[in-house]
Amino acid sequence: LECKDNGYYMAKDRINDLLVQPVINMVDHNPILGCQDRYLRVLDGNKLFLEAFVDGPIISLHPFFSKTFEDVLNQNKDKEVLFGTENGIVGQMLINS
Repeated sequence: LECKDNGYYMAKDRINDLLVQPVINMVDHNPILGCQDRYLRVLDGNKLFLEAFVDGPIISLHPFFSKTFEDVLNQNKDKEVLFGTENGIVGQMLINS
């Protein structure tokens, strides 16, 4: 077994939390970063795919699954992520692929 780095991403500020789940497609898993500089970032490999500003430094990320039967029938592929911030805000981010 040989382990090698597949790539890296240098964040602009400290990463407070990390979540990995398929966002862009259903095959690959994408890192979702909650950063101190108030940004939620989604990576595609080692490239930035999405960057969203929130109202406080993100300290916690959690996947949220709220699919309804209609979402499944319509093949809705949006991903939902819950986040908590240092200043007490709890939010929900809807990520479209």
